[in-house]
Amino acid sequence: SIIGDARESWRTTTDSGGRFSVSVPALTSYDIEARFTNYGGTEKRRQVTRAPSDDILILFKDSPDIKLMLEGNDSIKRAVLEANDQRTLEGIVRGNEALFEDVPEKTLYNMVLTTRNNAVIKDQIPVFDKDIERKYIAPQTMPAKIRVSDAGEKKGIAGAEITLTLPDIDQKIFAERVTTNLDGVWQGQLTLTHYMMQICAEGYAMKEVNVALDRRQGEVTIFLERGAMLKGKVIDQQNQGVAGAEVYLLDPLGLSPYKGVKPVTTNAVGEFAVKGIDHNRPPLWEAGPQAYVPVAVKERYMQESLDTMIFKQNEKKEIVLELARTTEQLEGRVTDNNNNPLRAWLEVALVNLRGSSNVSNAPFWKKYSFE
Repeated sequence: SIIGDARESWRTTTDSGGRFSVSVPALTSYDIEARFTNYGGTEKRRQVTRAPSDDILILFKDSPDIKLMLEGNDSIKRAVLEANDQRTLEGIVRGNEALFEDVPEKTLYNMVLTTRNNAVIKDQIPVFDKDIERKYIAPQTMPAKIRVSDAGEKKGIAGAEITLTLPDIDQKIFAERVTTNLDGVWQGQLTLTHYMMQICAEGYAMKEVNVALDRRQGEVTIFLERGAMLKGKVIDQQNQGVAGAEVYLLDPLGLSPYKGVKPVTTNAVGEFAVKGIDHNRPPLWEAGPQAYVPVAVKERYMQESLDTMIFKQNEKKEIVLELARTTEQLEGRVTDNNNNPLRAWLEVALVNLRGSSNVSNAPFWKKYSFE
């Protein structure tokens, strides 16, 4: 579309080489809009304002588009790209095709594609300055059986939660969660690929395993060990139970919630029970007992003392956690060197707590940011 100063307009189309020509009054300038529809059905536009009436170059410098196509008796359910910094892009799915528009270039993406038949395709796609098309054949799935059993009694564990993920892929992009039946077994269809499995069951220590499924191995048995248990009560300074407090077991090194131990909430009288505590360090660490820091968290309260504790296999321990109400108020003024007030962003964190010297002094649950 070409619009002149007198608001007259002309329309034309480009030839096979992308060139166009139209007769217009000379010695004037024009506003030009060029548009086309790409293979994904998306309309792209570019505008040039105050263009002279001679040779004009209009460049479509869009970021590349990626088109994924699935061949076979299946269709795409979801397609996702993940960059190294964990930015994700969700594809537009239309049957056997998925389209990613204007993908940031000069980046290597992990691609995960799932199908209606619960098959999974994983790939890496480097993106430079050109559009990309990739064709995939729908992978075959196979009957799979996962059995979860008690390591001591060798009996199946009913209601065990199994989370299947893919190596190097965030769980927010791909995670299949299934549950064992009364016999401790889950059966279903899985793709022949490498899975990471996380298995949790009430009263048992969480376990992670890597499994590569192939035609010869469609059945997997995982043994769980019974974990330790921590029972206790959260009280205030008047020795009254604190209801609705969350109780965490933290890693002493960074004071972050320990992976594999879910937080619990106190009941109406402040009581709680944390089950399935693993007494061993994770496999990547030197063998030995794992230390934990029990912490109770509730708005307008804080736990003033921190201590570490370790467990033996199947051990049951009891503890009382005391919370104090936070009543003090911090007020202040921020100025420059000439005593002029400044608008500033402040962060205040705890620097000292009573308790074990093995515990960090910057607990995750008590940090304030304000302007």
